[in-house]
Amino acid sequence: MWLVLLVAVVLVIIFALASGARRKTQQSLELVFQQAGLVRQDNPFSSGSDFRWHPFSQLPVLKGGAKRVTWAAAGSIDGCDLVAIEHQYVVSTGQVTTFITHTAVACRCPAFWPSIDLKPETVFHRLADRLGHGDVELESDRFNRRWRVKTSDPDLALGILTPEAQAMLENVPRAETWSIGQGWVRVVRRSGIKPEDLYAYLRRPVDLLELVPPEMRVDAPRA
Repeated sequence: MWLVLLVAVVLVIIFALASGARRKTQQSLELVFQQAGLVRQDNPFSSGSDFRWHPFSQLPVLKGGAKRVTWAAAGSIDGCDLVAIEHQYVVSTGQVTTFITHTAVACRCPAFWPSIDLKPETVFHRLADRLGHGDVELESDRFNRRWRVKTSDPDLALGILTPEAQAMLENVPRAETWSIGQGWVRVVRRSGIKPEDLYAYLRRPVDLLELVPPEMRVDAPRA
């Protein structure tokens, strides 16, 4: 009897500590959003028509769509319109259930920019190179070893991925993938985000934009 009571007390304490830690983390995240000038909302989307979902709607990695978004934040940093979301879906094997979390951030870019997808280089990509299926090669050998580049316009992509942009992208976490096009620069990380890492992550697409030549950051004139 006493052993059962002791176990129950221990479980209650563990649950209370875990709940307190989660609450503290959420409060810390909220403070970072406020300091960055973004407004966050939990469980924000009743449908995929919300403007905050539009930058991410074509990303296949976010399985389940808008209804799987746990929070969204919107605002601007350095004058750039920005949206961030946390997306979570469940994978079940019948015996094991796993929650897959992605944190994504997007900021506006000129509409004429081509599609550019950056994914970490793998051994399979290097094998494809040997078979004659290479990707776009840029100035930095380190960048070329780090990223697989797929784009609809290699010439414009070279104008956007400047040597300075390449140097920045060489050092971002390997858990990130980048997708540019349709008026947005998007970064997706397969994980949640810690409060101490949040602001730098929110700035990531803005920092890239600032490394692109000014003439490439202006929309082409409309006909």
